[in-house]
Amino acid sequence: MHLLFEIWEALNQIYTSSSLAKITQLRAKLQNLRKNGLTTMEYVQKHKNICNTLAAVGKLVSHKDYLLYLFGGLDCEYNAFVTSITNRHDNPFLEKIYSLLLSYEFRLESQNASAQLSSLQANLAHLKTNKKPYRPNFSNPAGPLHPKISKIELSNSNLIHQTPTNFNPVYLANPRANS
Repeated sequence: MHLLFEIWEALNQIYTSSSLAKITQLRAKLQNLRKNGLTTMEYVQKHKNICNTLAAVGKLVSHKDYLLYLFGGLDCEYNAFVTSITNRHDNPFLEKIYSLLLSYEFRLESQNASAQLSSLQANLAHLKTNKKPYRPNFSNPAGPLHPKISKIELSNSNLIHQTPTNFNPVYLANPRANS
């Protein structure tokens, strides 16, 4: 009987220490969770999953702490939203907060898209007013591509072709002549 008690105590101690480690890990994960590029739905779902896991091991997260963690992980562009919710006199249900958060995200995305479009239009207008006509550069600053390739010049709208000294017009007309 004494041996069973010792086994039970050992198992209890192992389970308790691993549970405390898991709880500590989950709380740290909850505190460090950030929205950082996630959609609101993804962020809220990760937040809920951690809180549900904590609840499953017997460590419920209070409504106040839940909101504290949720708002703490939002980007600075959500500061106005957080301020408006925290200054309310009533305690809205989490579903209401999620709904408001989704609406706020949609509004931010719409405004950012409009701002980007305006910026693109301004850049395009700037380019149109400062654009010089395109003039192709026919010169090759590195020199001719091949020593036997001729240089082409444009003079009085007539194309003048200067040939190297070893140019063979027979070769071009009849490839078998040189074979």
